[in-house]
Amino acid sequence: MKVVLINPPVGAERYKSNQSCIPRAGLGYLASYLEKNSIHCDVIDGKFEWLSVEDICNKVSATKPEIVGFSAMTPDIFAASNIAKRIKEVMPDIFIVLGGAHAIAMPRESLNEFPEIDFVVTGEGEETLVELVNSISGARNYREISGLGFRKGKEIVINPSRGYIRNPDSLPFPAWDKFKNNSNTYFVLSSRGCPYQCSFCMRSSGNVVRDRTPENVVKEIEWLVEKFNPKKIIFIDETFTLRKAKVLELTSLLLKKGLNKKIKWVAQTRVDKRDPEVFARMKEAGCEQIEFGVESGNQQILNNVDKSITLTQVEETVKLARKTGLFIACTFIIGHPYETEETIKDTINFAVKLKPDFVSFGIMSPYPGTKIWDMARVGEGNYRLLSHNWEEYTRFGGGCLELTNLPRKRLEVLQVKAYVSFYLRTFKIIRFIQYSLPRLKQSKVVLKKAFFGKV
Repeated sequence: MKVVLINPPVGAERYKSNQSCIPRAGLGYLASYLEKNSIHCDVIDGKFEWLSVEDICNKVSATKPEIVGFSAMTPDIFAASNIAKRIKEVMPDIFIVLGGAHAIAMPRESLNEFPEIDFVVTGEGEETLVELVNSISGARNYREISGLGFRKGKEIVINPSRGYIRNPDSLPFPAWDKFKNNSNTYFVLSSRGCPYQCSFCMRSSGNVVRDRTPENVVKEIEWLVEKFNPKKIIFIDETFTLRKAKVLELTSLLLKKGLNKKIKWVAQTRVDKRDPEVFARMKEAGCEQIEFGVESGNQQILNNVDKSITLTQVEETVKLARKTGLFIACTFIIGHPYETEETIKDTINFAVKLKPDFVSFGIMSPYPGTKIWDMARVGEGNYRLLSHNWEEYTRFGGGCLELTNLPRKRLEVLQVKAYVSFYLRTFKIIRFIQYSLPRLKQSKVVLKKAFFGKV
């Protein structure tokens, strides 16, 4: 039984600048787990390889698998369904599986909306996918597979959910060798899950944090350096500094093995999980950048989205990270529930006051599975849902949401104003140019929508 796993390309041409230059970790984990269970697997990463829909269809046709699996975020779902439809036209007996955040949030709706999809995986995919492949090649009793949705005639069946993988150390390292090209940067996941309840975030790995041991993480980094020689790794844990003891042990091992001299790394965390000893050790162990999700410069807005941080914490944490010598990135969102022009101005002014080395200002997108999605559907929070075109569900260039007091065009103007104001007022013009040039197509989209209402 042969399986092909696909990360679909960005669907809409105007969002091509959102393509990734880093291979998808989720596909790497799925591929290695399939191979561990003696299931042959190929990987096609449409974003990493900058492939078109046509390119991917040709690759699948040449490979002739029995099963094709997609991992798709909400904005990717149309691209995935388009590829699936075209594959089925050529290979009608093939089985199509959909996993990822959109399938987890909307399993029944996905099967209803996309008849070319045969199965959806409703949680972490490794164990479910292996059981599904074995079932397809055997008795095909799909009702026994936890975490799976499928069709039974005209009936859509969503099986009971599967518990999350308790011991992530049990998983093999991602099968990066399955990707066509080597990368300068790879993702590393030292934990799964997030205990926080931010209204705009879809926690597809659950609320319970499951840590890998520091020894296992460092072993993976050693393997990465030896086999692929990347320049950088990015820890994609939701909150890297959640547990102080773990970070100190992990960084001690990196130093002991001299990995701080071989590779640089990046991590993201919350401002309320700061510690001077931890930040200093991270810097010493090779961390070059830390990212904080600040989201807003207005305390009431932060409260509205259940962020559970204070502006004072933000200022103190950024100051501490700067003192340590870390490159600081801060991310913000405009268009929160009950947002006004004044609260957005608060955010812009707060970003200027913080003076991080890098900022991003996104416009709120109501991803299915989040509290914001539930609010937008019923008009709560002054929201008005503008589109059910899933390609529009992106914080940069999309157009799916506005507020009754802030039309979409005005939100886009304020997004542009936020960037220009920050980089001019903090005298970071060169960094603004460095940031904008690689994203020129995306910048044109935002500017055209902001000032002309179309792309």
